[in-house]
Amino acid sequence: MMGRPMPRRLTETQAAAFREEGYVAPVPVLDPVEVSHYLACLANFETRHGRVDRHKLRTKAHLLAPWINALVRHDALLDAVEDVLGPNILCWGCGFIIKEPGDGAYVSLHQDGYYWQWEPHEQVTAWLALTPATRESGAMRMVPLPVDRPDPIVPHEENWQPDNLLMRGQTASGIDISRAVDVELQPGEMSLHHEYTPHASSANRAAHRRIGFSIQYVTPRMREIGERTSASLVRGRDRFGNFDSEPVPQCDYDPAALTVFEAQQARYKTVASRAAGTIADAGSDDGEATPPALSAG
Repeated sequence: MMGRPMPRRLTETQAAAFREEGYVAPVPVLDPVEVSHYLACLANFETRHGRVDRHKLRTKAHLLAPWINALVRHDALLDAVEDVLGPNILCWGCGFIIKEPGDGAYVSLHQDGYYWQWEPHEQVTAWLALTPATRESGAMRMVPLPVDRPDPIVPHEENWQPDNLLMRGQTASGIDISRAVDVELQPGEMSLHHEYTPHASSANRAAHRRIGFSIQYVTPRMREIGERTSASLVRGRDRFGNFDSEPVPQCDYDPAALTVFEAQQARYKTVASRAAGTIADAGSDDGEATPPALSAG
C-alpha cells in the first residue's frame, strides 16, 4: 500500500493477514539455542521459587526477573510487533501460560478486549511457543475476523469450570467456533493477534508441558480509560506519557520492581470485576486465588 513502510520481519502477506483476519502465524523469532536458554531460565526459576510463584508469572512477569524482562525486549519479537504497531512500543503485560500434560486445563472462546478499556485500540498480543504447541498439546484456535469491523466486542457469558484457565469461565457469544483455525507453533515460533480476535484452546493431551509466553504490546498513544496503569518502553520513544514507567529488575524479585508488580497485581482483580460485575474471587486452575492471566491461550 502506498505510504505503508516495508515490513521489518513479517512478509507483506502476513502484515495484510493481521489486518484482515486479526492474527498471523507462524512467525519465527527464537533459534533453538535461545529456546533452550529460556526454558532453562524458567526451570531454574521454578526450582528456586516453587509452584506458587509460577502462578505469579501470569501477570506482568517482566517485573519479576531480568531474563523475562530481556525476553519482552528481544529484537526479533519487536521487529514483528513493529510491523503491526509502528516504531514506538510499550510492553503492558506478559505471562507464562503453562498446560501440564493430562491436567485437563483449557481456555474457553473469548476476546482479550472484553476486559480492557483502551483507546485507541493499538494493541497486539504476541504468543510465543517454548515447547510444541500442537492440536494435541492444546494449541490456540483463532476465529479469523477483520480488525476493523463494526461492534468488534461481543457479549460474554460466565460459566465457571474448574479446568478453565479463564478465571470466571468467560465465553464469547454468537461466534461460530466451527470457523476456528488451529494455530500450531513449534518452539521459537509465535503468533500475533489483536484484542478483538476470538480465540480458545483445548486441554493438553500430549506427553510434554505446553509452555507459552504471552506478551501484550501497545503504542504509547494508547491509554486506558479510568485509572492510570504502568507499562515498560521497549522500543522507540514515548511522547504521550499515558502510562507510569516501570523499573527494570536487576535480580529475581527486585524490591523496586516488585512494588510495582504487587500494585498492578491487585489492580487486575478490579479489571476482571469490571467485566464480570463482581469482585474476582474465583481461583486459578489449581484453586489458588490469583488475578486472571492477561491473555490466555
